[in-house]
Amino acid sequence: MIRYFTACFPARALVAALLKLLVAGATLSSPLAAQELETERWRTPMRVDRTTMPTDLLVEFSFERLETPLVDYDPGENAENATMSEFALSLVSGDIDNALALTADHPGATREESRQLLEAFSEMFSSVPEAVRLERTIHLGRERLLLWSLPMENGERFYRSFRFMRQDTSEDSPIQYEGAISEPFSSLLTYAFQIDQANGPDTRDPDEFEYDYVLPATEEEPVRFLFNGQTLDVDAYNPGGETGIPVVDTYTQAMSALANGTAEDYAALFTDFSQSRYADWAVEQGTEAYEAFRSDMLQLGARIVFVMDADPLYLIYHTPTDLAVSGSPLRYSSVYRDPDDGFLLSNFYVHGLADTFLQRREYFEEPFLRPLLAEANIMESPAETVGLVASSGESELPDPDEMLAVWDSNNSNPSEELPTDVEAIVSNETPWFWIFGGLLLLALIAYRLFVKRQ
Repeated sequence: MIRYFTACFPARALVAALLKLLVAGATLSSPLAAQELETERWRTPMRVDRTTMPTDLLVEFSFERLETPLVDYDPGENAENATMSEFALSLVSGDIDNALALTADHPGATREESRQLLEAFSEMFSSVPEAVRLERTIHLGRERLLLWSLPMENGERFYRSFRFMRQDTSEDSPIQYEGAISEPFSSLLTYAFQIDQANGPDTRDPDEFEYDYVLPATEEEPVRFLFNGQTLDVDAYNPGGETGIPVVDTYTQAMSALANGTAEDYAALFTDFSQSRYADWAVEQGTEAYEAFRSDMLQLGARIVFVMDADPLYLIYHTPTDLAVSGSPLRYSSVYRDPDDGFLLSNFYVHGLADTFLQRREYFEEPFLRPLLAEANIMESPAETVGLVASSGESELPDPDEMLAVWDSNNSNPSEELPTDVEAIVSNETPWFWIFGGLLLLALIAYRLFVKRQ
């Protein structure tokens, strides 16, 4: 049985369905409809230590299939596609002024920052104009995501996208490129194509998934998350015996090792990478500091309230047993289902694009998880939040390895080699647009080295 959650209220799923029918009817009757919308579902990529894997957290969306070289694309009478293709062709021709005219203004970014970003893209596009292929126009509520790709030497594609926003809230508002403002979901969806291109869309029946959650601000043309999970109310340090849920029992066993064993006992329940990282970290802390950390963890407590099944990764959501904490009490820990060794804790001091998305309260916790837990009488629901989530937020910079700045043409996965000091690269003192521009130029260099030139 599928449970529907749209924004903060499960009952709004009916409204969303009616809106979808109305939008579909308007689309079919509109002269701007270049072709019929299709729907597909992709597996969301998540980090497991230093590897990114497709998972059973599915994202479903509507799109127009393009799959046409940019230089040959004819948008017809579709005004939105015409704007997006004009923008991309401006990058090919080096007409930065025109591309900038099609770019949104934001209080948090200057036009010069947007210009520098466009110049970096233009250098890439103009070097291989015939190789740029438009893949899809993805509908994200009222926004659009233009997915494009470049060919690679190993036969795969190098996927990226441009996100286009509405200028205002009016029904016929034109679209503009987002420019110097971005949000994590678009990057996450684009990365799904990169990581899982060998398998393509997921073909399972949506009825196989318990939860059907609509991303906030996409109700007009919904973007949905499909996944399985379970609400719980288990004290991780004192579970009172096995729960009968293997992944949860693994986590409570680990918490018992943290409470009663040594650092080595606890580390032994992690994946090899995280085990080594945790053991090294514990040694660096010294005995006194580590015992203080352990004491703080025990005092804070951990009450397991929800498990997300994003196989092979499972997210164990928990709150402190002492709720007198600042900010949101909800956190999650990652447990990986290793094909050989079973369930193991993972991702010690590891952060990926999916974490950026899930840890932003307005995307998942406030509209979905807190109301779900309130319905189950596990914790109170927050007050309803107002605003278009999909258009908010400062620029999000992916991990350097997830930007695919270095690509091994003989491997289907991005290089897992990280800079020695990631924190220095993304420090708050460094203007973000220089960071992004630098990574983009690295991507261009990698492309010239490894990608087929046409």
